[in-house]
Order: sequence, then C-alpha cells, then structure tokens
Amino acid sequence: MGLDNEFSVIKTQILALKLTPNLGSAYHLVAEDERQRLITTERRSGAETVAFKAHVPGRRDGGHRRDKTGSKERGEAVEHCDFCDRDGHNRNGCFKRIGYPDWWPGNKGKREEAKPKAACVGTDPCPMPGLTKDQYQVLLKHFADNENSTMDSTPRTANMAGKSNHTDDWIIDSGATEHITHEIKTLKIKTGSEGEEPVTIPNGDAIPVKGRGDCTLKEGLELKDVLYVPSFNCNLLSVGRLTENLQCSITFFPQFCIMQKLHSRNLIGAGKQRGRLYRMEMMNDGRKAMSTTSSTWHKRLGHASDEKLNGIDFLKNIPFNKVCDSCSKEKLTRKPFPISTTKTGECFDLIHCDIWGRYRVPSSSGARYFLTIVDDFSRSVWLFLLKFKHEASTSLKFFHKMVKTQFGKDIKKIRCDNGGEFISNDMLQFYKENGILLETTCPHTPQQNGVVERKHRHLLEVARALRFEANLPKRF
Repeated sequence: MGLDNEFSVIKTQILALKLTPNLGSAYHLVAEDERQRLITTERRSGAETVAFKAHVPGRRDGGHRRDKTGSKERGEAVEHCDFCDRDGHNRNGCFKRIGYPDWWPGNKGKREEAKPKAACVGTDPCPMPGLTKDQYQVLLKHFADNENSTMDSTPRTANMAGKSNHTDDWIIDSGATEHITHEIKTLKIKTGSEGEEPVTIPNGDAIPVKGRGDCTLKEGLELKDVLYVPSFNCNLLSVGRLTENLQCSITFFPQFCIMQKLHSRNLIGAGKQRGRLYRMEMMNDGRKAMSTTSSTWHKRLGHASDEKLNGIDFLKNIPFNKVCDSCSKEKLTRKPFPISTTKTGECFDLIHCDIWGRYRVPSSSGARYFLTIVDDFSRSVWLFLLKFKHEASTSLKFFHKMVKTQFGKDIKKIRCDNGGEFISNDMLQFYKENGILLETTCPHTPQQNGVVERKHRHLLEVARALRFEANLPKRF
C-alpha cells in the first residue's frame, strides 16, 4: 500500500499537518484530491490511477461476520461504529461517514454523480500566451512611444515602392519567402551570386541577387541565408523563414509584435510598429555584446542596482527585472539577538555550561576538551580538562557535590546546549533526583548560551597570550 508520484502534492500537505490524521481521514483527503484532478483532465483510455491498491477476496459483510464470530470465540473485543451501528470498524474508518471508495461493490453507477462540479473562477487572462499580465504591461509601457506617432508624417509605401526612412530596420513581411537586405556591410560569411535565382517582386520584375550571408538582429537572433539585393530600398524579414528556422510563433499587436519559442513560450524577440509596418532593428558587429538581456547584464556586473545600470550608456532607459532571487538572498541578514533579561539573586541559582573542543593537539595531560562552568550571579568560572566528551557528565556531578559541600548551596538551574553529555538519560535522572531545572538552547543557536561562549573566547585569548609570552609549544 502506498501513494504514487501523482499524489506527491497531497502527500506533502498531509505530512505538513500539525496533527497526523488517521487512516480514514487520510484516505478521504487523497480521494478528494483524485476527484478534483479527474475533473480538470481529459479521461484517459486506460485504467484510472487510484490512490490505494487493495485486493478484496470476498464481501465485506461476510468478512465482518467471520471476524465477529472468531473474536467471540477468542473472547477478544470487537470494534463497534457508533455512526452506522455496525461491528468490525470504528467511526474514523466508517465508509458511510467518509464516503465509499471506488472499489466498493455497487458504487460504479454513482461515481459520476458523486464527482463534484468544477468551480467557476473568473480570471483576467493575458492577451499574450506565455506571459503574465505584469509582463504584458511592461511591454506596453516599453512601446508606448509609438502611440504619439502620426501616420501623416510617414510616406505611403507598398512592398518595395518608396524609400524607407529607417534603412537599418528590418520590416517583418509575411509575403516574403526569404530574408532580403540591401546593405552588404550587415552580412557575415558572404558567398557569391553564382547560381542564385532572382527575386520576383509584385509587379513581375525579376531582381538579381548579388550574394547571400548571415547577420545578427538587435535581440541577438541569428539570420541564416540572407539574400543581398542592392536595388531594394529596405530590409525584409520573412515570417515563414523565421518560424521555420527558429521554431517560434509571431504574434502581432497594435503597437508591437513578439516572437516566442513554441514549446517554452519564452520571449526571444520583439518589434515596433511604425508607419503601419512592423520593424526590428539590426545589430552591427560592434554591438554584439548588447544582444544579451538586461537581466544578464545585471548578473554580469555583480547584481548591480538599477541606478548603476542606468548609468551605462547602452543600458539607459531599459526596464530591469525587479525580482532577482540571488539579490534577495544575499541581502538577507539575521536579526540581532535581544539582550538577556535573566536576573539571578544568589550564587548558583543559574550556571552556564559548555564544552570546547576537540583540539587537534592534545595537552600535556592528554586532554583535547575542556568543560567551562560560569555562575550567572558572580560570574565565577570553573574549568575541567577532559580527554573525552563523555567525561563532562562525571565532572558536572562532581561540581554539584563540591558546591553543596564547600558553599552549602544547591544548584537550581543549568543552562547548556543539546549535547548528549548534558541531556543523556543518566543526567536527566540526576537532575530529577536533585531538583535541578534544565534549560537547553535551540539547535544551532549558540547565542542563547552567550555567557559561557564569550567566556570560551576570553579563556583562549588568555591562554594564547601566556603561551606566546613563554614561547611554549601548543601542548602546553
């Protein structure tokens, strides 16, 4: 019996509950999750996935009668359900209360009726698939300058008729079968014009092709096999070539157009609408480094702030992603621990204990650890050298007897970490017999035992100074 990987979400939710539910409640939660997923997905041709796989050899009632009879003969108690007034199960596992499973006899006709209806939730979808509404608003803001442009200032052009004012721009054309440029300087890896077929324009004229090559757009897109036609007045991007070579989709909006990968829906390019033509800017060889996104420059420059990035010429007025996971993590700081308000009125009302070590060089007596005990009221210090950590328990018991004999006092509280030498069963029994209250710190939080931790630093500094002064080796 177990849960498949399809139920990983509901399994995590059940394990995250403060009180672990019983088997009946857990089954009910898993069954409800399975019904919800079946509503939102298409029905598969194969068998449906179920949460639990169980084999029922016979009728449940017969099994109950056999268990009941056998239990009576053995004199054992039989579970009784006060909800359905039947024997063999309790209230938590009663199917009449939590719902019958799919394998229950006679339940097949009720499965469809028992399925809950999907809730109708009103959403405000983004017009651009693959992008969130906020990302869509950023694109609208980025291309907002096109709204103020008037069409009267733009000369009317039809295909290649007329001179383009933006010779470096690429016009996205769904009627072109090849990428075409009239500037030879934009091409790389150029080839000759031998054997090239001419380009036929709408009026029927055949324009000769002088060569072909590759070029790079502003977004870093690589165009292959671009035809060089010097008699053209503009650069043309073939929609068919783009979608075929880049495996992308092109979506046109009133102010701009975008290119997205088919499978991931990632944004790989965008163009502006000017003069009722959708244009993309071309990138010269000297500007290839700018083809990366603003997020990449943010990472290259050591996660610099927007103010620093806007100070760079080619990054001015470029919107940057405000959410950076690495920036959020590196700026996280831990809040300072508050000053302890614990006040004691007499000696040995509270003592602080901790072990330092293991040191790589043993002392002259063979000790690699030492136990430090600090009285909270008088700040008196006792130190015990230890060869092994488990000797701390014996030293603490010896210290308790010494305090009771020499000072006539009883230790009331001991504050320490969660080390096994302090919280073993033997020590817990020792605290109980002598009426000592044990206070332990949270795991990996030595700040809560700061009195003795700071005393460790002081002791090491004093010992180090004495050793340097006497020129003694580390074993001393």
